[in-house]
Amino acid sequence: MKRAVFIALSSLAVVGNAQGDSALRVAELSLGNGASRAGEQLRLAMAMVAEKESLKEAMNIIRQGYEREGAAIRSAAVLAEDPPAAKRVDDLARLFVESGIAADTTRFKSYASALGRGAELQSVDKMDDDEMAAAKLVPVRKKPTPTGFGGGGAGRQQGGDRAEASRTQYNTMEMRYLADGKHSLLDIRNAVSAEYGPVPVAKVTEFFKGLEKTGEFELTTR
Repeated sequence: MKRAVFIALSSLAVVGNAQGDSALRVAELSLGNGASRAGEQLRLAMAMVAEKESLKEAMNIIRQGYEREGAAIRSAAVLAEDPPAAKRVDDLARLFVESGIAADTTRFKSYASALGRGAELQSVDKMDDDEMAAAKLVPVRKKPTPTGFGGGGAGRQQGGDRAEASRTQYNTMEMRYLADGKHSLLDIRNAVSAEYGPVPVAKVTEFFKGLEKTGEFELTTR
């Protein structure tokens, strides 16, 4: 218990006193851990290639992984007491995300081509009509989520498919969380799909249109 308390207090002391270069060092720590997690996302994406799963969903896992890690690195900017220090943290995050996505995309595409799936790569960056429409709609919260909401319908499922009901509940909770007035419906769909498995764009759109009817959210055009 003493060791645990010492580690906790030491961590709090570092974060609490971080400023200037110290804030950058915290960001560097996040970057190092993020690089390890990004490597795991690349491994998962490559496994999807080998298992004949969607290349588009596999590539989404890589991109969303870097988006999450970039946000984690940028969070250290709140510890910086001056704009130049905060900019250094932001620059570090931007370089990590941009260079990481570029490098892992090259590795991913080379691996897909080696397995004879090169022709499918042409569709990875193309959007269908539903995706283009979802990219233009941004949900903006208008009132708090009702107390005790049941995850947007997971409890209504009949039968023994509890795993699917649980997944639906997590999806809807996460979609509400990601709806910060900045993420589009497509952004939200991609983030949730990378975390819990592919979700049809139409379902995400339908979900938020339902919440728009209740007055919880408003769908604005980007």
